[in-house]
Amino acid sequence: AEAAAAAACKDIATAIRTASVLMGLRIAAKKCRIPEESVSFLVEIDQLRQAAEAIAPTSAGAVSMPRLRLVKASATNIAERFLSEETQYKLPVSKESAAAAYKTIQRTATLADDPDPLPGLDHGILEALRGPFDEVEAALAPALAVLKEKNSSVNHVVRSKQNSDAPKHRVVVLGGGFAGAMTVFNLCNDPEERFHVTLIDPKNYWEDPTQQPMTLPDPGESVTQGRLANATVPFSKIVNKNGKHIAGLAMSISKTHVEVGSERMVIPFDTLVVNTGSAYNSNIKVVNPTLDYRYRQMKAEANIIKNSETILVIGAGLVGTEMTSNVATKYPEKKVIICQAGPYILPRVPEAHDKVTAFWESLGNVEVHLNERVIEFDDMLQEYKTDKGNIFNAGKVIRATGYKPNTDFFKDANTDPAIAAALDEKGFVKCDPNLRLHGFSNIYVSGDIVEDKYFGKTGVTRSGERFPERLAAVAGSHSYVVTINIKRTITGETLASMDASRDPFGQPVEISLGLEKGLAVVHGDLAPLYVGMGFDFGVDNEEFVKYGCAISQNVPGLKDYISDLCAKATYIPEAHEGMRQFGAMDPKLLDPLAPPMPPPPGADGAGGGEADQAPADPAPEPTEEAKADVPEAAPAEAEE
Repeated sequence: AEAAAAAACKDIATAIRTASVLMGLRIAAKKCRIPEESVSFLVEIDQLRQAAEAIAPTSAGAVSMPRLRLVKASATNIAERFLSEETQYKLPVSKESAAAAYKTIQRTATLADDPDPLPGLDHGILEALRGPFDEVEAALAPALAVLKEKNSSVNHVVRSKQNSDAPKHRVVVLGGGFAGAMTVFNLCNDPEERFHVTLIDPKNYWEDPTQQPMTLPDPGESVTQGRLANATVPFSKIVNKNGKHIAGLAMSISKTHVEVGSERMVIPFDTLVVNTGSAYNSNIKVVNPTLDYRYRQMKAEANIIKNSETILVIGAGLVGTEMTSNVATKYPEKKVIICQAGPYILPRVPEAHDKVTAFWESLGNVEVHLNERVIEFDDMLQEYKTDKGNIFNAGKVIRATGYKPNTDFFKDANTDPAIAAALDEKGFVKCDPNLRLHGFSNIYVSGDIVEDKYFGKTGVTRSGERFPERLAAVAGSHSYVVTINIKRTITGETLASMDASRDPFGQPVEISLGLEKGLAVVHGDLAPLYVGMGFDFGVDNEEFVKYGCAISQNVPGLKDYISDLCAKATYIPEAHEGMRQFGAMDPKLLDPLAPPMPPPPGADGAGGGEADQAPADPAPEPTEEAKADVPEAAPAEAEE
């Protein structure tokens, strides 16, 4: 194993081709204070070289047009983002070297546009990248040395350094999304200091992905000021003296420990909490180790949007709708095309389609394509073909479909077979109502990776179905259940549980349609309760009663307010306790030890606690026809 680990990082070219080793190199670069984009730069050039080599060569003196087209488009893109004077990134490359490479690539790319281009232009473009590549590779030598040192000792056991004489209960938390961050902060601040908490996450910060659509067009003035700054919290604020953060990817899980990173360091636990979240096919959710790089990445994305005449959004669920609206309102001079496989925008919100399309029509720069799928992607030529034969030319594509749970480590050869068996057919984790893996009293799951039945549902859709929504609010409820159950397991008290069938009102959602308007989705019987708590939707409640949703200028401000509450709840005790009390009100949460709560507005009877509320009838499972109308994208509120 040690020989294999050493071979995986023998040089930069090898290290960047294995996901776990690549992440180790990023983390090592951070430790050596080398900009993280240095690694990304090498990865992109290496991928270009491999792609070019995969295209069959032509005879001597001939030109391979597919190869030339690939090299020209990819190298130009790399040069614009990393080597131009306007770049947001900070490479360890001299200005002279960057300028020379950029100039050569631009000049050669122009020659490649000739109807009968000369042979060898592709080689010339690739050669222009060699100088900057070599400089960055040399600069990363200290990081590679750190990585080699770590990989020289496979399965090193990391023991918790506890600050008291009495041994503490060791809790390992995989993933620092909203559920994970709330769990870590709660257990680290246990009044009796019974726990030592180890957070495993490749990043060094928590990020609220619900702010992504509003942040992408304008991340802010700096990493410390603006939208991205307001939507992030360093883990150093979340983890206190009763815990620690280890940067790395989970590789496997056993009954007693987890393996982390390419060196498979061993982290023992008494209790494990797994909340590794979900991922997209785009940069909506990322695992960049450093917040500085995340900011520069977001600024680079914003510049691409700013410099593109047309932006293509694929998928019209919550994320796609928000992305379309925020880009279209920020840049009214640009065309935004949204392509949806089904017949409706926001199909999970029955009355939203007409309201949102009317809003887009008022903007005048949104082109809507329904019942249409993008089936061919040519990022080199920036051409995207649909199943109806339409070809869209777009400078920026936002893929708001295809989210999946981050549970690959359950499939690792070193994962205990009983734990690996917990995955359902879609890759989500099956658990009992206490949010524990079946058959395990000390392994909990929470957040996006949990199977569908422990999430609240949407309102009834046009097809008559209700679909699970993976929202931050539910992740907070999961964390509440997990933390009190960990504590009650120690004290021998009755555990809390989740019952998603107790969801008579559906999940409230705020959907931004730019910075000035948004769509509020909330049951008419529930809306007055939220208004009484200070969440003013700015809408006559009759509209919620009639339609279940309404467009209001208050929604963007509400989203910012809720995001701020979520961020503060991960590190400020008073805000944390307030958020937990909010989670305790979730009707899906069953806590036999909780004091009785008044029924929500519209519920029959009076005075009874949660246990007195009759469960709602279970929603029917979505039909295949219904599934075809629903985009695969996770909700905008989905937790990190």
